[in-house]
Amino acid sequence: GEKEGRRERREEKEKKGGRERERERERERERERERERGSALRKVPIVSSVYHLYESFHECLIAFPKSERYSLGATCQSEILELLRLSLRAASSTKPSDKAAYINEASVRLDSLRLLLNLCKDCKCVSNQAYQQLDSTCSEIGRMLGGWLKSITSSP
Repeated sequence: GEKEGRRERREEKEKKGGRERERERERERERERERERGSALRKVPIVSSVYHLYESFHECLIAFPKSERYSLGATCQSEILELLRLSLRAASSTKPSDKAAYINEASVRLDSLRLLLNLCKDCKCVSNQAYQQLDSTCSEIGRMLGGWLKSITSSP
């Protein structure tokens, strides 16, 4: 009686533990698939550069004066995220005219961002060193956009 009841409870507990372990393995496999999808997108050079720009700006944003963090800082952050979105759209677009439109829009956003970053420097929200690093990354992205657009418009 009692021994059998304990054995049944133990077996039930083991079954439950096995199901739980299997669920955890499935969750881990799903997380791995998500990481692979994200890394595939970041392998597109311009996407990788814009991603790096966001990470760099995010570090600067932590030190922003509170009075500017939610205005100028948030506006810069939004521009970078929009630049990232447009880069992804251009990378995944198959139609050259759509691709060119996304690249042109990204170029306009980049010009706007560069002006905002200059304002951040002049308002002493970022150090000169941080500004130079961010501006250098923006220049790199600008060259990439220009080269990408040139390759699209010159191909038949």
